[in-house]
Amino acid sequence: MTTFWGRATLALAAAMICLPAYGQVDLTGSWKSRQHEDWIDRDPGPVPVDYLGIPLSDEGRAKALSYTAAQLAMTERQCRLYGPYYLSMGPQNFRIWIDTDPVTGRVIAIKISAAPDRDILTIWLDGRPRPSINS
Repeated sequence: MTTFWGRATLALAAAMICLPAYGQVDLTGSWKSRQHEDWIDRDPGPVPVDYLGIPLSDEGRAKALSYTAAQLAMTERQCRLYGPYYLSMGPQNFRIWIDTDPVTGRVIAIKISAAPDRDILTIWLDGRPRPSINS
């Protein structure tokens, strides 16, 4: 009887070693933003001044209320990049790929690209220090 439970435990341990962790999901590839179920939040946008469930201070609320989409058409803001949120929620497709270290094969960066007129968003994973606020 002892050998049966010993073998069963060994088989279970071997099976668990072979399973990938839940956090190991590969998101690389080309992605299309589907605009069918939540189109009201994407195309026309949510109701203005609807901050329900968003913890805003008075200062944050004042800044949010001062925003207008016309700011994007201002001459001094023509080269301003879209935020990371717009890459996944905007109407264009986007692509995710990884850069690996040629020696060790470890992932050093995840890169995301969407609109051809915008720069590539790079998420560094190799432990480098954060860039200076002045750069």
